Amino acid sequence: MRNNVIKLLQDQESLQKKVLYNKLLEIYGKEATAKQVYHYQLGYTPGKLEGLIYDIKKIFHIKDKEIVLYKDAEDDDEEINVIVDTNPVSPEKLLEIQNQHQANAELKKENGLLAALKLPEHPDVLEGMKFRQEYPFLDNENTPIELKALVTDKITAYRQYAGVVGTIISAENLEQSEEKLYELAKEALEAYEVNQDIKKELDFYRDSGRILGEHETLKDLKMIQDVNDMSEADLVKNRANAMKNVSKNNTAGKTTLAEYWKKKQGLIEERLKKEFNHTFADK
Repeated sequence: MRNNVIKLLQDQESLQKKVLYNKLLEIYGKEATAKQVYHYQLGYTPGKLEGLIYDIKKIFHIKDKEIVLYKDAEDDDEEINVIVDTNPVSPEKLLEIQNQHQANAELKKENGLLAALKLPEHPDVLEGMKFRQEYPFLDNENTPIELKALVTDKITAYRQYAGVVGTIISAENLEQSEEKLYELAKEALEAYEVNQDIKKELDFYRDSGRILGEHETLKDLKMIQDVNDMSEADLVKNRANAMKNVSKNNTAGKTTLAEYWKKKQGLIEERLKKEFNHTFADK
């Protein structure tokens, strides 16, 4: 197997990049843990190919000198059977490769995905009282309603996450769950990321009293906050910049961005009119 890898790396310039990627991934899937392979299962990119080459050289302890000096000789390694596919490697295809060559005992011994799916440090997040103790601003009537609404989404995401992880962990027979492992893991990780993204917003507001605004539902509040922070000079400058971006994105057909800048322009003009008595000849 090691010689096969060296030969592939020596001949890589003569292979299509996606073909090389799939061949290396098949070999890597036989030797690496599920967690290590998971990063590469979503398909080829030039950056991922570089990473895969680095990882496979590391796992087989291959030095660059060996690749240069390697001579094509008959070896006893098993033949690599690869389905050439220009499309990204699907989770189903990767599972098929892994299930053929990775013993259940090894999967039970070190299941990288299950290790990655550890429960959050504070599972009592669902207990209302403790949750409000962690985020006391939730009882403040001046807290933006959009921020409070995220709490429901956070709890829902946590329940989804915990439920899927429970399904994986409580499986009576790991062999029966292998076919769904990646699907379940992807679902659990997505729910966990939603939970953590919201936690980041809540933590930031608790610690600073301000809106972070990385979450989609808080972007408008972030915009209002930023406009309210501007001085008169900043407002004038940012109005001109907003008008330029509205025109540029409309011309490029980027309607969503154009609407964003139009909304920001409107907020700026509203402040300039009310607080600084500005009028706009270009309107």
